[in-house]
Amino acid sequence: MKWVSKEFVEKNERRLLLAIMGLALLLRLLFSFHFGNELIWYDEHNYHSIAESILRGDGFYSTYDPPWTTHWPPLQGYVLAGIYAIFGSEPRVGRIFQDVYGLIILLLIFLIGKKLFSVRIALIGALVFAVHPVFIYVSNTLYSETLFTTLLLTTFYSLMRAIELKRWPYFAVSGVLLGLAMLARPVAIFVLPAIFLWLLVKNRFLYTVTMFALILIMASVTISPWIYYNYAKYGKVFFITQEGAHSLAAANHPLLKKKAAEKQPQDHELVQKLRTAEEDERNKLYYK
Repeated sequence: MKWVSKEFVEKNERRLLLAIMGLALLLRLLFSFHFGNELIWYDEHNYHSIAESILRGDGFYSTYDPPWTTHWPPLQGYVLAGIYAIFGSEPRVGRIFQDVYGLIILLLIFLIGKKLFSVRIALIGALVFAVHPVFIYVSNTLYSETLFTTLLLTTFYSLMRAIELKRWPYFAVSGVLLGLAMLARPVAIFVLPAIFLWLLVKNRFLYTVTMFALILIMASVTISPWIYYNYAKYGKVFFITQEGAHSLAAANHPLLKKKAAEKQPQDHELVQKLRTAEEDERNKLYYK
């Protein structure tokens, strides 16, 4: 069949990609208008609250129950605050920008797929991302996952170019992008071993160590202002957030598991303590 032949795909590469991007944008905007300004999920309420707090001049703070300051990574809240400052403080505005991130992710899937495999496989990957219901849905929440995925894929593409061209500025940019990904979701730190192995496979050991050190330095420089901010405000050093205690308890304690959240006995001593304790005390209780 002509429309799936290699020659047809390569000849119409740009048109096919634009058609897929148009379809992806249409589907995401339909969902965006459907959700409107409704905040559905816990994370959405918190990021929206943080953005409004920043705009009010109250700093990085969520007033959603319970109030948090060091629980959330900063980038999503500050990006939302910037969007709200320009276009209005409405969740639907944030959703539209999340859809834009989705288009960037689609483009990166295509570029990475084309470089690693072929134009046809790259277009198939882009099409799957464009129409998959889960990807469409997540793109229309105010979750940090979409921004995080955009930054992480951009990091990988930058590294591919750096390895291909063997130019240190690309490695430096990759480090900055990785640092931004950490500020969106700190879990990005766990890709560092994979990056080191990737460099080692492609280059000599000394060159790998040098470029990996450059990536580490640039990522550290990128996240250091936030670490210093928390130290100056709270008098302690921690890696971006203190969210780990809550996640550990919520996933394992029978009273705090998400599935049991609506069935929590409100008069239980632990539940009462968590509702009234200051944030540092809550973190200690979570670890216990």
